[in-house]
Amino acid sequence: EHLSRAHTDCGDVCKNCYESKAAAYVEIFQSAEDEADEFIKLANEKKLQIGRQRREERLRKKRERIQGIYEYLEELLEDCPYKDVALACEWRENDQDCLKFKCSFVQCAMCHIIGAPATAPDRAISDAATQIRNAFKLLSDKQFFTFTFLSESEQKMFRQGMYKYCTNESSILKIMTSNYADDAFFVQVRNNQPKNALIRALHMIKGALPRCFALAVVDPVSNSNGVEIRVDDFRRLAEVVWKKRAGTPSWTLASIENNYIRCNEEFQIMKRNAIDYLNDPVTVDYLRLDVRGNRIAGQFHRRDALNEVFNPSTRDSFFMTLHERCIPYNLLRNRQFTTLRAVHDAYYRRPEMYGLRAPPRAD
Repeated sequence: EHLSRAHTDCGDVCKNCYESKAAAYVEIFQSAEDEADEFIKLANEKKLQIGRQRREERLRKKRERIQGIYEYLEELLEDCPYKDVALACEWRENDQDCLKFKCSFVQCAMCHIIGAPATAPDRAISDAATQIRNAFKLLSDKQFFTFTFLSESEQKMFRQGMYKYCTNESSILKIMTSNYADDAFFVQVRNNQPKNALIRALHMIKGALPRCFALAVVDPVSNSNGVEIRVDDFRRLAEVVWKKRAGTPSWTLASIENNYIRCNEEFQIMKRNAIDYLNDPVTVDYLRLDVRGNRIAGQFHRRDALNEVFNPSTRDSFFMTLHERCIPYNLLRNRQFTTLRAVHDAYYRRPEMYGLRAPPRAD
């Protein structure tokens, strides 16, 4: 009955009245829906804000507790050898793990305590401090960081490179940040195997072993004017050779020195080829296209491209100027100088394509 009356023009529920009321109800519903959405939005924002405040409060309390643990550990290690190394750390703001010790052995000893500081008893901190003190006392008693075990009677070249690296380019802290300066490392030190212990630690320091090799095979050589001859360049080439030819990781000094013999033979070939390439008349003529007076600071020059002979890529790459794929390392190794020059010319013309940039210049 109401349905038929809604479709008449004269009833109480006429079509026009029905549509007007329906439109009003829709408007009321949409308004209520918008208010509900705004209410839910504000409620969610308030809930998130409360959550953030609680999290910040938890982090604040945790940080205060960890700060107290650190200060207590500092007191316990007052007489610890290499105390500064043991306590070296990084504080992180707004992070659940707000403290990280740089020395991996200390981090391992303290991680459970730092992870749950509210329930960590003083006895646990004291036990960890004893463990840390004993470890560093062992290193001190064995005079490990004097590296005399590398400089003693045996005149092994790789050991000389390790000695130069450890005494001139590294530090106690850097060595102890290695993930392999662990329990096995200390066992080797305790068993009078310091060379193998050091090898173990250096394995996990990026670029350490290639650098040791480079320092071993390239000694500073000066010309008649007392200027060192491309020492850094040849050391860079030596590092590339080690990464290419050293093979699987070696965990003993004996196996490392076997790698050294093989890599040194390869390096001497690569070094001779690099010198011959740069002295090749065609290469010299190519370099002369770089007019010194026209060089622009920050611009990649032909000289920069040719100097990539000391950092030959070991990747198989496609070079558009050659319309073929090749490995620059192999080109130098096999004395394919014409193709290598084409590769370097590609570097010169589009350095950004190959991830190259002009080095800082004095001139």
